[in-house]
Amino acid sequence: MPELKAQNKTVICYMSVGTVEPFRADVLANASAWKAVALNNMTTWDEAWIDISMLDQLKELMSPRFENAALAGCDGIEPDNSDCYANPTCYMNITAAAGSAYQAMQLQIEYNTWQVTKAREQGLLIGLKNSLQLVSSMASLYDFAVNEECVVNDECGLLTPFTTQGKAIFNVEYELSNSTCSEATTRSLSSKIAHALSYGSSAHNAIAHNAIAYNAIAYNSIAYNSIAHHSIAHNAIAYNSITDNGITHHGITHHGITYNGSAFDVMPPNTTFANLAWGWAMGGQDSTRNMDAIMVDLDTMDETRIAKWREGGKQVVCYFSAGSRELHRTDVLADPAVWQAAVLNATEDTTNAWLDIGNLTQLQALMIPRLDRAVARGCSAIEPDFMDCALQSSCTSYLADPSRARADQLVYNRWLSGAAHARGLLVALKNALGLIDDLVDDFDWAINEQCLYYDECGLYAPFHAQNKSIWVHHYSLENETQVCLDAQELSIQLKYCDGGNHSVNDICETGQWMNCFNSSAEVETSPPADYVAPSPVPWADLAISFSGNSSELPALRPSSRVQSKTTTTYEERTDNVTGVKIVLVDLHNNATGAVNAELVQELVSADTDRRVVCTFSAGLRESWRPDDVANPETWAALTSTQKSRNWLDIRTTALRTLMGERIAAASAIGCDGVLPLHVYCHMFSSCRRAFSLSREEADASQYAYNDWLASRAASFGLIVGLHADAKLSDALASKFHFALAEGCISRGNCWHYMSFLESGMPVFNREYDVNANFCTASEAWGVSTKMCTGDSRAQRCDANSTQTNCFELEATTESADSPASTQGDHALALTPFIAGMLGAAIACVAILVYRRHRRKSAAAAAKRHAQHGSVSKRQDHLVSVEAAVPAKRARPGTAV
Repeated sequence: MPELKAQNKTVICYMSVGTVEPFRADVLANASAWKAVALNNMTTWDEAWIDISMLDQLKELMSPRFENAALAGCDGIEPDNSDCYANPTCYMNITAAAGSAYQAMQLQIEYNTWQVTKAREQGLLIGLKNSLQLVSSMASLYDFAVNEECVVNDECGLLTPFTTQGKAIFNVEYELSNSTCSEATTRSLSSKIAHALSYGSSAHNAIAHNAIAYNAIAYNSIAYNSIAHHSIAHNAIAYNSITDNGITHHGITHHGITYNGSAFDVMPPNTTFANLAWGWAMGGQDSTRNMDAIMVDLDTMDETRIAKWREGGKQVVCYFSAGSRELHRTDVLADPAVWQAAVLNATEDTTNAWLDIGNLTQLQALMIPRLDRAVARGCSAIEPDFMDCALQSSCTSYLADPSRARADQLVYNRWLSGAAHARGLLVALKNALGLIDDLVDDFDWAINEQCLYYDECGLYAPFHAQNKSIWVHHYSLENETQVCLDAQELSIQLKYCDGGNHSVNDICETGQWMNCFNSSAEVETSPPADYVAPSPVPWADLAISFSGNSSELPALRPSSRVQSKTTTTYEERTDNVTGVKIVLVDLHNNATGAVNAELVQELVSADTDRRVVCTFSAGLRESWRPDDVANPETWAALTSTQKSRNWLDIRTTALRTLMGERIAAASAIGCDGVLPLHVYCHMFSSCRRAFSLSREEADASQYAYNDWLASRAASFGLIVGLHADAKLSDALASKFHFALAEGCISRGNCWHYMSFLESGMPVFNREYDVNANFCTASEAWGVSTKMCTGDSRAQRCDANSTQTNCFELEATTESADSPASTQGDHALALTPFIAGMLGAAIACVAILVYRRHRRKSAAAAAKRHAQHGSVSKRQDHLVSVEAAVPAKRARPGTAV
């Protein structure tokens, strides 16, 4: 490497990104991880194709290779085997591709786009190897092409997009041919002929002949411009003089933004900002005094002001639309025909007509100059708007292939993010709520309009989890104090209209922006300083859903259980029940439609002291359940017509009758308790709108319904859990016996459940990302957290994921003869849990007058904690009524 660099050569380093190469040091050092992504599980330890659908795992494995290439001094990389879609032995074995080359190609594009972004982060050139079917859509992302035998296969013409962009193409032929050099000249290829010494020798052990003189592909001849670095505006950041002026790939500075090839800084969560870019119908105002960042329009803000802000250490965020044509923009006015050709609906002449996300090359040609302009004008970040065509029917209805809308949107958004990062720019994700889970890793912060109004701010939990800032604009001033309390609850940086009205166009009419900024908006990972955390209660979850076809991969499949021949314990596909006393089980088996009586009895027979809690949805329609199958018209009459979710009307007597039957069924098969799921209609605007409920009406209806569920369960002697209703958890804590939170660590809202925790009642929590920091926070709060990789919105784990516990399972000898002997230390932890089982019926809990509950600050939590005393005191109170709690109720066919 030093010798080549001393000769001023450009060094391109080879690696395979599509196969596992057993000889590589990183593979040998971590064989199990590489075998896990290999399609044949490396059973013979030969080179094998990689499962490109396992993108998260591949990022972890491949990132060090890219980083090591940069550290070793490579100028670029040649990633091989990036064409799984073209090889049946690869794509036919990828479950996510379902044997489809097209589906595999979409996965390949996503993987390749990440590779380009990662290479840019490390300051590396990157070439597209073979992959001819991807050239037309991806040539603009790559810096050069590497191909094998395009002459003999008559495929060189497919590489034309690289030549038209002035980018080098390196081609290797493995047979001598008179046409090789002439074809290379015609096609502007830099070809080599590797002629084998004999038919039995490898092409790599060959005599190489240059089809074009070597100086035609030497460093000074290609230069960085001929590899088209100028196409991504490296010239704008002094990239055109990389070695002569001593500026390297790993230390580029422009306008005070330093990019060192490792990682970009994100926008910190407590960043304050002024908006001078948009939001006003009639010239609204905003103050830039003491603000960390200033939002401006890309073209209209004076450059001297931008420079002054930058000199003062402020971030300058430049706005433009990257998904629609803006008629007023200088580049649109300069070449209207080009922009008109990119518009989806050719007859549309509105100010913001959607652009065709299916034509990536066309969009790149339009957006690259804008990114260059942002750098030239001194912007440190960009706010590209209208990046959610795939989520808008007004856009997708005009796409040539609407089924590809989401895939095309992700490719485009990731390309734009990578191109911005390559220029040293931070980039925000604007709105696009349905793409957050897919794009949170690619964007540096989020900007939103009206998520507070529509109860959608919680969808930004992935940004919270990465401590990236969330800037929200609220166009409706209902109650200034309440708006700011909401912003504090959600850890968002919020602006709202003062004197403006909420119009149909979501815009402020007049006046100025007012701020609800948090000095520290980071995720709350720690409880109040004087808080004493209870011991987490181990639990098992056999009811959680895993992604995949329900007929092939149901949420619970009894046939997947493996009974041990030597012990009374077994393992279930979704979780391990050994050493736990609380097990969640779905009331029905969605593979057979029958109640899970056999599974409940099996769990009981292994440990008669184990509590089995049966789950079912009490807020959403589940058409697969047997009671729905038997009477679909009744359920349909109770279901909203909203397409997004099948909400049930919680106000109706008919629904209570149906839910009473489910609770009775749970009691009949021996369940110790029930967990009614999705009891949080009042927290979602989609549900409130479906039934024309105001917030106050929805809150009151939800409280009454949840209270009824608890009372109905108590009438059968069942314990009952509260599912994810953080808003009413304080008001309902005395009615329920435990809570199941969804992502309370990552969302920073575990302290919503302080009333449960301080009363010694268990709080179970599910996280849909595996993060060691979650376990640290769980221990601090005293919540019992399970983690898997999955989708927090759908409350599902990925099909290839397993559940990881943030608590220890107790070793236990399960015996029906002496249940008390197996409790050990957990007897104390469960005592308040048992005591609460009939608390509502026996302890004569006072009837609570409903009031609207909002989340309070951490200081308020500490104050409440001081008023109520320590956890141990609350537990002592519950222990004192233990004598009033009856023995564990009889199960069918078992002795008490």
